[in-house]
Amino acid sequence: MGLQTQHGGLGRLWIDGLPDLLESVCRNWDLVLVDVVPRHGYLSVVWHVQQAAQSFALKLTVPSESFRLETAALLAWDGRAMVRLVQHDLERGAALLQWLDPSVSLEDVPLDQAVAVAGEMLTVAPKTDRLATNRISDARAHVEQWCKKWPRRNTSLSHPFSAAMLQAAEAAVVSITARPEAEQPTLVNHDLHYANVIRNWNGHWVCVDPKPVIGPPEYGLAPLIWRRYSGADDSVERVKRLCSIAGLDQELSFDWLLVRTVEYALWALDAGLTTDPANCCELVDRMTSG
Repeated sequence: MGLQTQHGGLGRLWIDGLPDLLESVCRNWDLVLVDVVPRHGYLSVVWHVQQAAQSFALKLTVPSESFRLETAALLAWDGRAMVRLVQHDLERGAALLQWLDPSVSLEDVPLDQAVAVAGEMLTVAPKTDRLATNRISDARAHVEQWCKKWPRRNTSLSHPFSAAMLQAAEAAVVSITARPEAEQPTLVNHDLHYANVIRNWNGHWVCVDPKPVIGPPEYGLAPLIWRRYSGADDSVERVKRLCSIAGLDQELSFDWLLVRTVEYALWALDAGLTTDPANCCELVDRMTSG
C-alpha cells in the first residue's frame, strides 16, 4: 500500500493497528460490517458498513494534513456534487461517507456524457472565509512560486519546453495574478477528473476524494483535459465546451490550463512518467503556437 511509502514507519504501525481501529470505530459509531474484505486506494481503506440498516462507506486512513483538508472540503461542499460526509474523526483518520456504486465512473461512459457531467460539477464552488481556511493552499500564490522555478527545472529535464513556451506560460501567470481577487474566495477541487466521479444508487454522479484549493472554478478544469486525452485540437475544443457548460471565463480557463499543464508536465517528467508528459508537451505547443 502507498501508506508505507507516504508515511514510512508510521504507516506500518498504522497498518498493524488497523484491526483494532476498525473494531473501535464500528463500536463507537454503531456500525456493522457488510463486507469483511475492504476496498483500498493508495492512502486509505474503505469498508461497506451499515448503520441502522442503512449502507455507508467507512474510510480509514493515517491521520494527516491531507485527511484534514479532504474533510474540510467535504464539509464545504456539503453533498453538492460531492460525496456526503456523515461523520468524521480527525484524530483517528475515520470518515463515514455516503455509500456509492463503485462499479462505474465517468471513465466508463462516452466522453461527451462525461464532459457534460464534469462541466456541471465545475459550477459548484463553495464560498469560503480566508481566516477559516488559512491552511488551504491559494492557487494564485502557488502559481507565482511555480513560475520562478520553471527555467531551472526545464533545464534539468533537458528542455521539454522551448523558451517561447515558457515565456507564454509566464505571461499567463502575469495575466492570472493581475486579475482582481474575488471579494469572497471560493474553493475549487484540484483533482476533479473522470475516475473520481462515480454514481450513487439513484444514478446521479458524485465526486470523491476532493483536494481543496482556494481559487476560481477555471483552475479546476485542467485534469478534465489531461485525462481521456485524444490530441491537442480535441483538448482545445473540450475547454471551450466545458466553459460553455459551466459558464467559465474562456481566457482565464486557457491561462490556468497552460500554467497547470507546464507544472504538471515538469512534475511528471521528474517522477519518471512518459505518456502524460508527452501529451502535456503537445498541448502546450498547441496553446502557445497560435
